[in-house]
Amino acid sequence: MPFFVATYDLKKTSPDPYRVFIKQAEAWGWSSTILERSGSKEPLPNTTLVGTFASLRDAVYFLEQARVAAANEISGQVYVQACYVSEVVGDAFIKPNEAKPDLLEALTAALQRSGLS
Repeated sequence: MPFFVATYDLKKTSPDPYRVFIKQAEAWGWSSTILERSGSKEPLPNTTLVGTFASLRDAVYFLEQARVAAANEISGQVYVQACYVSEVVGDAFIKPNEAKPDLLEALTAALQRSGLS
């Protein structure tokens, strides 16, 4: 199945929806971490998610379902101000945190496991 990356901006509201949105996105198949070769999970940059879905339509649908579920959980609104969802179809690069140099290796390994590299 295709591998997708999503980046997004949430409008600041009270209560802050960020952590609840991440929790709900993970419940809907997205991940805020990437698996290293060693098997440990490393966090992606803030407001970045990855996931494997049958299609772009499904990836966007499940991201929207996470937004709705987060809004329900906080009994408020969750506003996505900007969003970019794309299938990773070739090589990809993400600049790792300087304290986490294995992140680039983890992304490469994830792409290899998905058959995209």
